[in-house]
Amino acid sequence: MKKNGKASSKATSAGSPKRLQSLQKQQRRLRKEIKQLKAERDRYKKSLLAMMAKDMPTPINKKALLALVGKQPPLRAVIAELQA
Repeated sequence: MKKNGKASSKATSAGSPKRLQSLQKQQRRLRKEIKQLKAERDRYKKSLLAMMAKDMPTPINKKALLALVGKQPPLRAVIAELQA
């Protein structure tokens, strides 16, 4: 930002080359971590859907679905099994 034709001290200190490099490095690391976490999430989702599909009646109808209510393990148990 300029005030009266001069750059403010905040803008010049925030844009130092070392600070910029540090922030870019951190950004790359965080983007890599996000990519890894999304891949992990997708694997869990795929596993969970596969497990749930085994327990689903074929053909799926309202009566069969209602019969399953309360007979499935809690989500925490499924997650714990996946992590084991």
